[in-house]
Amino acid sequence: MSYRLLALDPNCKYLTLPVIRKISAMVKAGAIVVGEKPVDTPSLSDDQKEFKNIINELWANEKGENKTGNGKVYAGYSMRKSWNF
Repeated sequence: MSYRLLALDPNCKYLTLPVIRKISAMVKAGAIVVGEKPVDTPSLSDDQKEFKNIINELWANEKGENKTGNGKVYAGYSMRKSWNF
């Protein structure tokens, strides 16, 4: 499968490290992610430092466009408000 856009809804405040790694790989390959920056991982066994590093790379700006690899992360936007879906 291939995806061009991934929309994170307000329920995505807590994501596990494997999910964040996958999102990072997708963005570097050219995907677009729209949504708020996740705040933490719900797993006590995840590497907190790696989690924070990936999150801070993808959501370098709290608001606006962040380019990583061939993709982009739009922080502080929602699909409905930003693109009138």
